[in-house]
Amino acid sequence: MRTTIAVIDGLQQQWLLNPDEVSMTAEFEAFAETLRGRWGIFEHG
Repeated sequence: MRTTIAVIDGLQQQWLLNPDEVSMTAEFEAFAETLRGRWGIFEHG
């Protein structure tokens, strides 16, 4: 849980500094995909 909060906080800071180049949504989706891989959870479809 702490890692997820840290990632979100870091993404917010990056977005505030450079909103035209940072997509919080895309970056968080990439992070979530990494977690799914570690946990062995794969999306169907």
